[in-house]
Amino acid sequence: MKLRSVILAAVILFATKTFAQKNNEIITNGMARIGLQTSFSRDYQSVGINPANLGLFNDTGKSSILTFGLGEASVAIHSEALPADHFIKTYFNSPSFTLEEKQEAAKIFANEWTTMNVEITPVAFAIQVPKVGGFAFAWKEHVRIAYKFNEFVSNAAFLGYNFDYFDEIVFIGGDAYGVVTPHDSAKLYSEIGEGTEANLNWYREFNLSFGRNIFRNDNIELYGGIGVKLLQGYGLLNAKIENGTLSGYSASSPIFNIDYGTVTALSAVDGTGLKSVGHGMGVDLGLTFMIMKRIKAAFAVTDLGQITWNGNVLHARDTPFDSLTFEGFDDYDIFTNVDKFMGLDGVLNWEGAVEQKVKLPAKFRFGGSVNIFDKFTVGIDVVAPLNSEPGNINGTFLGVGGDYTPIPLLRISSGLLFGGDNGFNMPLGLGISLGKTQTWQIGLATGDVLTYIVSKKPTVAASVGVLRFKL
Repeated sequence: MKLRSVILAAVILFATKTFAQKNNEIITNGMARIGLQTSFSRDYQSVGINPANLGLFNDTGKSSILTFGLGEASVAIHSEALPADHFIKTYFNSPSFTLEEKQEAAKIFANEWTTMNVEITPVAFAIQVPKVGGFAFAWKEHVRIAYKFNEFVSNAAFLGYNFDYFDEIVFIGGDAYGVVTPHDSAKLYSEIGEGTEANLNWYREFNLSFGRNIFRNDNIELYGGIGVKLLQGYGLLNAKIENGTLSGYSASSPIFNIDYGTVTALSAVDGTGLKSVGHGMGVDLGLTFMIMKRIKAAFAVTDLGQITWNGNVLHARDTPFDSLTFEGFDDYDIFTNVDKFMGLDGVLNWEGAVEQKVKLPAKFRFGGSVNIFDKFTVGIDVVAPLNSEPGNINGTFLGVGGDYTPIPLLRISSGLLFGGDNGFNMPLGLGISLGKTQTWQIGLATGDVLTYIVSKKPTVAASVGVLRFKL
């Protein structure tokens, strides 16, 4: 049985990429915060980040406040392989490759990460009541795809049956096949793919969070918070070859319309459409200290929990790589090309399984900020992965930057971001408040202005929120 879920999830991602992820630390909410979230986030935008901030009332006075938002979204696509000019062409006007261009692409993609992160928040709201605390609810869709091919797999992906690993090309029923002869000389996937990794994770989160003040004196205030989330899983892939061993599992909703053929022991989910194939729970915990009303230090641990995937579950099989029936990727768009390589007519073989328990992509967060003047706040944020489960960032993220509010209706955010999934970036965000009491708030941001200036390791990222209201 061959896997098809990679491309189908990628299709969903690209259907949303024009709109604009907790795992995307570059830009993460509709008010265009630029990565400094642990101490900066407020109201429902602290859900999944630091629920303790729901107890902060320093910008609301002593009145109760209701904040709600609709249709906030962010997206980030990052490539360690492509220069910026090729990267932008890939997603807006991608030409087909010549054989020479395929050979060059195979070289530059080898051992380099390509990632895509999407977070969409259809609806969220927060109610903050003095002396009680803040309650918030958020519905979020999280999707992440990440790939890294070693040199051999990169050549197979871009050159297809023209890869010189194959001894000859034969035609069967009008289709061309690259084949290894004799058959028993073909190598196992675990022998040829060392260092290759492919991850996909799509799940829905319903998060109920609460935060409040738990200690206060003249100089120090301490806030604590907790978030509890119910999770529904729709797509999962975790396949990698490490230390000579292939490991992999997947699960996919019926919306992917996969033909599982004669796979045995499959935990089948009948029907069509968007049905969950995994269920779980998670917890977020946070603490925020405020010193002298101007200095904040915040700590949080997020995504503690797991999802049990028990629908259409597959496990990877380590079999010989003896043939391939496609001519290689036609362009740099690795996300929508992967089906040609790992789909039903692609490479990997799979067998049915009953269930797969997977931990959530847990992270530790620290943030600090100082309100220097009433109009200017600077801060730092550190986010570190606590595991390597599907959906987690690839490394520790560090952000430094700040907010500048020249007039009450305008906030400008920028800074420098390092690590995580996206290398080195300089985001820029604008927050606009409209109405006599600034009831209607709009946020727009780009994740990296350097992508349009510096050629190497680009990041195309955007965050949009135009239906946020504060009452």
